[in-house]
This record gives sequence, structure tokens and C-alpha cells, in this order.
Amino acid sequence: MKKLFITIQETEYQLKFGFGVLRVFCGLYGRDDIKAVDELIQPLSTVLDNPTFESLDVLGNVVLAGIMYGSLNEVKLTPDDIVEAIMDQPEKIAEIFVAFANSLPNVKSVGKQKAVKKQPQKKPNQN
Repeated sequence: MKKLFITIQETEYQLKFGFGVLRVFCGLYGRDDIKAVDELIQPLSTVLDNPTFESLDVLGNVVLAGIMYGSLNEVKLTPDDIVEAIMDQPEKIAEIFVAFANSLPNVKSVGKQKAVKKQPQKKPNQN
């Protein structure tokens, strides 16, 4: 996995994305179910074309979760600190989207595995 860094308040932070970041992200909203991720990230769809305070807050929380997941130390940043830094580094938004998207499971298929029907084996000809 490619390492992703962002500079915030003159400090460089590594973002770590993977399954664990989803747990941290949901925790920021007081949620503990994986299916909440889909609902929580919906505002991100407007962040590039028509940003709202809500979409920027979600973006800030995605980055905060990535920093928290990748850090061994306590992180003393707010989503506002992060959004201000991203405004100075807009090229990071696409990198963050790709890295975060790659950590998302297909939550619609969780618990809905399709049963595979076994084909009967043919008996060899015994001539």
C-alpha cells in the first residue's frame, strides 16, 4: 500500500487506510456498525463540485480517522484543522478519496453470500 502523507499546521502526518480506519471513522460518529459507513460518507459526493459544510466535515473526519489509525500517539487535531490544510493542498483530495475508497467493503454483500450449487460428478464409463 502506498504511503499517504498530509501536512497540517507544519507537521506531516501519515494516513493509514484499511479495514481499521472504518472502525475509527464510525467511532467518530458514535456508530459501531459497518453498514453505517455508506450512510455517513454520502455527503462526500458533493465535496468536489458543490462543497457544503457537511461534506467538508465528513472529509475532515475521513482524514482524521486515517491519521488516528496510522498514529501511535494521541492526535490533537479537529476536522476544521484538517479541512483548512486540505484547502491549501487540494491535490490531496483525490489521493485521499482513492485510498479511502479502496478500504471500503461492499457493505451490501456483507452476510449475503450466494450459495453455490454443486454439480453431480459424472461416473466414468466402465466398458
